[in-house]
Amino acid sequence: MYPAESSYPPYYTKFLALVPEKNITDALSNNLNDVSEFIKSIQPEKADYAYDSGKWTIKQVIQHIIDCERILSYRALHIARKDKQALSFFNENEYAQAADVKDLTLADLLNDFTAVRNSTISLFKHLKDADLIESGVIGNYQSTPLSIGFFLPGHANHHLNTIKERYLKLT
Repeated sequence: MYPAESSYPPYYTKFLALVPEKNITDALSNNLNDVSEFIKSIQPEKADYAYDSGKWTIKQVIQHIIDCERILSYRALHIARKDKQALSFFNENEYAQAADVKDLTLADLLNDFTAVRNSTISLFKHLKDADLIESGVIGNYQSTPLSIGFFLPGHANHHLNTIKERYLKLT
């Protein structure tokens, strides 16, 4: 099952386009492997590098991916359980500022990402089709657990591409 365009905010479109799989658990599992291999390939001396003044470091970008995964997984659960209370947006820059990553290694961040992603995979494996297409409000937008589930690997891919292009100049 793949999310209908009407089931997610317009800004999800660019992220969903980065996910080749059409099965949610395959998308999440394959992305876990891709993200893990990519983080392992980063030289430790690059971990605290930011490509410009005011930009996040590589470790902050990875922490951002982890924070978003935690928040959006909760949102998917919230909607799947038919909780009709609207959820608010969060300010990613405030989260990045508040997250102290200076003493974390890339291995620490990889372990955290792996734990969070495995939890997300477990959540989506246990949601029924009806749960996946339940609609809820986040900010001003309607969204479904299914669209959130596909957003997560797309979001991670987006940031990996940014690290490759702007931080590591690999592409």
